[in-house]
Amino acid sequence: MKQIFLIFALLMIVLVSFAPNRIWKKIDSAVIAQIRDEGLNRSQVMEFLSYLSDVYGPRLAGSPGYFEAAKWARDKMASIGLENAHLEAWGPWGKGWTLKRFR
Repeated sequence: MKQIFLIFALLMIVLVSFAPNRIWKKIDSAVIAQIRDEGLNRSQVMEFLSYLSDVYGPRLAGSPGYFEAAKWARDKMASIGLENAHLEAWGPWGKGWTLKRFR
């Protein structure tokens, strides 16, 4: 068991020591700068998060709130230019439910 662990550890050390040379050669600094600029100066993440959490609130799977929030997210993604923004069916859903009254 110790031999297997030792071989695995040595293999990982060799891989880690050679990996940075291959990774850093492919990184384009201009693209990284554009991504940082977009994220730091024009990000709408907090606006979208606030809208989903404050307007649509809790969204249990299969509930009407979930489907409304999913449609809003699809429409918002399409409006900002993402191609092929669509909803996908998943899971064998039975009936959804909505809390109508709470005491």
